[in-house]
Amino acid sequence: MLAPLFEQLLPAVENLSVEQITSRAAKARLPAEIVKEIEGEAKWSKPAKKALEVAGPQATAKWLNRLGISSENQAELVCGTALASILAGHALLLRRLNKLIEVANTPAKPGQPQPAPAAAKN
Repeated sequence: MLAPLFEQLLPAVENLSVEQITSRAAKARLPAEIVKEIEGEAKWSKPAKKALEVAGPQATAKWLNRLGISSENQAELVCGTALASILAGHALLLRRLNKLIEVANTPAKPGQPQPAPAAAKN
């Protein structure tokens, strides 16, 4: 019954994790190709994700039962996780938008072209 929750939760958590790591790499002003390489390494391995997809719902159900939380509350768990995922994606997009605004509104030094907004992706 918790499998849909994990199908929704795992990609959101992975995306947040990858964004956090690549954002730090970009803040370190690493070259774009290195940031891209780090982004690839930050992604979770397929076997680990599959293990979480399979065992995660079972382990969670077990712990929810131990904590006395009924399966009747599954809808609330799924709804809460969906909202958290939406809010996390919203926060990431706002952070990116703020960086793009900052780049677009930073005056260029004399003799230098205005930086491209795409440079603020991370």
